[in-house]
Amino acid sequence: MAKTMLGEVAPNFTLVDLHGNKVSLSDYKGHPVVLNFWATYCPPCKLEMPWFQELANEYKSKGLVVLGVDQDDGMAVKDVAAAAQKIGVTYPILMPNGDVSKSYQLGDYIPDTFYIDKSGRIVDQTVGAHSRDEMEADIQKTIESGGE
Repeated sequence: MAKTMLGEVAPNFTLVDLHGNKVSLSDYKGHPVVLNFWATYCPPCKLEMPWFQELANEYKSKGLVVLGVDQDDGMAVKDVAAAAQKIGVTYPILMPNGDVSKSYQLGDYIPDTFYIDKSGRIVDQTVGAHSRDEMEADIQKTIESGGE
């Protein structure tokens, strides 16, 4: 597993979403953010992504933002978009670049998920699929952390 980044400020990045728009982590300062690294070939990712969608909807009023960062090598945007649509997610899916994977010190396993509080600090990090209840507990902790 990657070295833990708990308590550290989440590295900023700018990636392109499925519509060609630039999205930066800093765009969401002041919001709790779930940053989920996933891939179209990853069964555990496909299991948990609909839960992230449900939780994104459920906690939207608390400012929660879920961002998915695709980890497929060289896959066309339209194929990633089709996979995300099939899974049923509408939160932003961002196309990868190697710099982001390095700055988050990703290991060999996905999904790899970072829970980032309103102040931009990483309050939790999970590798592999977790139960919906565990994900929701991490989200609640993230929302409550970081002050206003």
